[in-house]
Amino acid sequence: MHINELSSILNQYFNLHKARCDCLAQLVIAMITVKTVNFTHLATAFITKSFQDSCYKRIQRFFRFLQFDPFAVASMVIALFGLKNKKLNLALDRTNWKFGKVDINILIWSCLKKRGNSNPLERISLIKHILLLIGPKHIDCLLGDREFLGAEWIQGLEERNISFLFRIRKQQFARGSFNSRSLL
Repeated sequence: MHINELSSILNQYFNLHKARCDCLAQLVIAMITVKTVNFTHLATAFITKSFQDSCYKRIQRFFRFLQFDPFAVASMVIALFGLKNKKLNLALDRTNWKFGKVDINILIWSCLKKRGNSNPLERISLIKHILLLIGPKHIDCLLGDREFLGAEWIQGLEERNISFLFRIRKQQFARGSFNSRSLL
């Protein structure tokens, strides 16, 4: 795919200046090419007459103040992969690590301003936003690990008629019918 073509597609979803949209297109193609997110390696794959060091600095400037709208990203993925109005299995995941002294804790696309697991209100808020994008009838099943258990959270899913399947710990039991899919 040509940089200008990809930039044009990305511009439909993100409100970016043309130069920033072109840089994002370069980044996407570079990530596919070099199969890493390391800035030094990405700079080598930029399709330009600029020096590698200039590309590296451009990548740094791009990310310095950029904040993506996570719903624009999700809308783009749904549209580009032909997922609109399809039944989807969604995987709920969280990652947590340190970058220097800064804790980075991401629940799907939301950055939590704390260490550790998400709470039921954070997860319910996330699901509400997802439902605005795809609607409950298009969620075939919500999949998650055992860190996503909790009565309030499960009740919130059931109230929204969202089917779910979560791995449970050895000491926990499934209660109720498989129709209600209650886990306590």
